[in-house]
Amino acid sequence: MQKVDEAGIFAVLIPGKKIPAYYYIFTDADGESKQLYDPYAYEPFIDAVDIKKFESGIHYNVYEKLGSHVMEVDGVSGVLFAVWAPNALAVSVVCNSNGWNGKVHLMRRLGASGIFELFVPGMDEGEVYKYEIRIKGGSVLKADPYGNLFELRPATATVVYDLSRQRWTDEKWMEERDKKNYDRSPMSIYEVHLASWKKPGLDDDEGIGRHACGLHEGDGVHARRINAGYGASAGYVLGLSSNGLLCGDFPLRHAR
Repeated sequence: MQKVDEAGIFAVLIPGKKIPAYYYIFTDADGESKQLYDPYAYEPFIDAVDIKKFESGIHYNVYEKLGSHVMEVDGVSGVLFAVWAPNALAVSVVCNSNGWNGKVHLMRRLGASGIFELFVPGMDEGEVYKYEIRIKGGSVLKADPYGNLFELRPATATVVYDLSRQRWTDEKWMEERDKKNYDRSPMSIYEVHLASWKKPGLDDDEGIGRHACGLHEGDGVHARRINAGYGASAGYVLGLSSNGLLCGDFPLRHAR
């Protein structure tokens, strides 16, 4: 391939009527060669049906489309990224592997839906990333609102996590849930700040949660922990914590 632009664009014309299967061999400044697949060689994964349901507000499984998802396409493993940014001029995936350079993985806009999507071959679970969103007057870096795993504060990036490895242990509770009439069952909802209930000898989340909520063994109580992003009033971060547990899963062994 020949360099056709000083910005770093290389091109080659290959005779033929069909686009063949191909990959790039990239040689860096140190002389090291790497095999790379073209992210733009793949068709969009979010189709017209998904877009129509999303625009109508009835895509109840949209979390399976937006965010980051580890997958294999035509024998090539990688990560599919998708985010809704209707007011953005352009969106890029920036991460450790591309040097946080927004020119490397510029995402594809899917019509007027406001959804940007890109399958990045060769990327794997554990990659730390953000979206570089270009707007009038500049650009901003944003974590993935549909991310499944996040860095521990004060870091704020999203981490690619393969949800297929998540193993749930709430089968019994799920079975009992279908038998319960929630319309006729009493319910009280409380929000408490766990750190305010800390005291000597009570430092773990489970103990603090029990004390704050007044939970005892056998109580018919279900508690949810929602982690704050930076502090007491920085909003909530939903997703997976660095230990692989859902941030909303409060570990109250006897609470229901």
